Amino acid sequence: MRHKNLIAVLIVLALLTGFSLAAYGQGKGQPKKGQTTTQQDRDRDQTRDQDRDKTRDQDKDQDRDRDRDRDRDFIRANDQQRDQVNAELTMMERNRIQVREMIEECGNDGFTQNQARQQHERIRNQMQNMEQEHERMRLGLNAYQAQRFQNQLGKIEQHREKVLNRIRNMEQEMNRGELDRIRQRNHLREIEKAMKKWQEQVRDMQKHMNAG
Repeated sequence: MRHKNLIAVLIVLALLTGFSLAAYGQGKGQPKKGQTTTQQDRDRDQTRDQDRDKTRDQDKDQDRDRDRDRDRDFIRANDQQRDQVNAELTMMERNRIQVREMIEECGNDGFTQNQARQQHERIRNQMQNMEQEHERMRLGLNAYQAQRFQNQLGKIEQHREKVLNRIRNMEQEMNRGELDRIRQRNHLREIEKAMKKWQEQVRDMQKHMNAG
């Protein structure tokens, strides 16, 4: 009986020892709660470095894209070409001021046909000077610049035609004796609008020439 009890005790001890060894084996090498291993620290640092390098590369790509966009928008021009653009803008601003003064003259009750003819002559001369200045600027562009400014030049041509049409209408109405101060004022207002839009296109060209 005593022998059997001894065997039972030994069996229990063996089982307890086996469980302890298994538990130790499973937990061996695992970090305690709240702690990290050296390898985990290295992995985390490596991941952080990789993320930082990736962000740096993305920033470089964005800077490169901005430089490329700026170079694409910038159209190189020499001093003479810039001067020609500035000269056209200066003339157009001066002419617009004079047209606005003519519009005010049309507001006078005593506005006469003779004044209308004088205004027509003045604005026709202005237009001739503007066309000459614009042609000088346009011919000063090289083939690449002319191609890049094709959109602006096309719109300028449309506004130029609007001004010329108004000037022709003024002349026809004067020849028929139909032009009065109200009609004259309306023509001048439309001419001033077209000149302003023309000027905006030249300013857009100037902006690209001065970019960068």
